[in-house]
Amino acid sequence: SSLASLTVSNGTDIYPITPQVSDGVKNYSVTIPHDVTSVNISAIPKSSYANVASGNGLVDNIGFTPINRNIVIKAEDTTTSTYVLTINREKSNNADLSTIELDGTELSGFDKDILEYNLTAVDSTVTSLNLTYNKVNQYANASIVAGTNNLIDGDNTVIIRVVSQDGSVTKEYKIHVRRKSSDTTLSGLTITSNPQGTYTPTFNKLTKEYVYKYDRSVSSVVINATVDGNKVVTGNGTYSIPDTKEITLEVTAEDENIKESYKIKFEQILES
Repeated sequence: SSLASLTVSNGTDIYPITPQVSDGVKNYSVTIPHDVTSVNISAIPKSSYANVASGNGLVDNIGFTPINRNIVIKAEDTTTSTYVLTINREKSNNADLSTIELDGTELSGFDKDILEYNLTAVDSTVTSLNLTYNKVNQYANASIVAGTNNLIDGDNTVIIRVVSQDGSVTKEYKIHVRRKSSDTTLSGLTITSNPQGTYTPTFNKLTKEYVYKYDRSVSSVVINATVDGNKVVTGNGTYSIPDTKEITLEVTAEDENIKESYKIKFEQILES
């Protein structure tokens, strides 16, 4: 009741048995690819008078836990020999994403092999991103490990980490997004005239109203307000005195929807 051969296939591919079939060996193993879930077993006894009592045929629903298949050879004299075939299904080394979506729409230019993307800047009111993804291999482990919640002003990076089922491959997809700043403060304010006057209070970016006192002989005042980052200030320039009593500087944040005003009043110094 010896084996002549043992074959494992899926109809098109034949998977090698370890060790090769030989007399005296009762335990064999086979490894099948991760995407194969069923195989056919074909055992042939050495003797033409023996038969396979059990074990041949289809094995389906193969998972990732090794399974043992008993193959029983019955000799002409009805004695039996049992051979054990262990079937191992490989785990996948695929750590690719098939899609990344923002608010249900796939990222422009997405490709599983491209690992970094730049999104259009979002308004300052946006505090989180609705990012979803799909894996190429369902058994891979994927998670967003940073960045979708509590967006800060400026540059943010979302990281989606994918670990293959077998743990051998890790990929990180990075999505960069800038949240526009809502800051509308000035970084500096200079007021000049000839002769030079004084303005109060001392500049503080949080102080929004100032008074510039000038000598009777002054005919013009130059305003130079500065901003940092991607803000824009309007209202700088040269103003005629005493025709101009007050001016307004308007600061537009990087988020163009948000604006703030600073006021400067001009007062002539009166003789005592």
